[in-house]
Amino acid sequence: MADMFATVLMLGGLRILIRLYYEEFRTAEAGRLKRFLIVGAGNAGEALLREIHRMPVAQYEVVGFIDDDPVKKGINIHGIPVLGTVEQLPEVCEDRNIEEIAIAMPSSSHQQLRRVIQVCEGTKIRFRTVPSITDIASGKFRVSQIRD
Repeated sequence: MADMFATVLMLGGLRILIRLYYEEFRTAEAGRLKRFLIVGAGNAGEALLREIHRMPVAQYEVVGFIDDDPVKKGINIHGIPVLGTVEQLPEVCEDRNIEEIAIAMPSSSHQQLRRVIQVCEGTKIRFRTVPSITDIASGKFRVSQIRD
């Protein structure tokens, strides 16, 4: 019984150390990271964040989320805050020195997406759109496939 407990404890500890390495220490290897903002704090945004965290060498520092639902402002998703609404996006980008934006709202209407794109265009910051949530969930999607 004691051997089983020790084995489980060691394996769990090893997993925690590996995860800490990938989440914390790998950023030192990558050099300077792009400050990244995700528009969409739903399933697609959360899946994109997880995919970014899985990257073997970090390229992005996810600063926060923006969402069209004002109720989500202030919540954290895997430790990353929802900083405001789409209307507050220009102010958030300026205050947080955002260098790149990903629009992760695949289930939104064309009208909602058009409004978000117009706001992003006004910031003069490079932005991209994320494919469907099914591609993200199935593992067919990689961060490098985000479309301009």
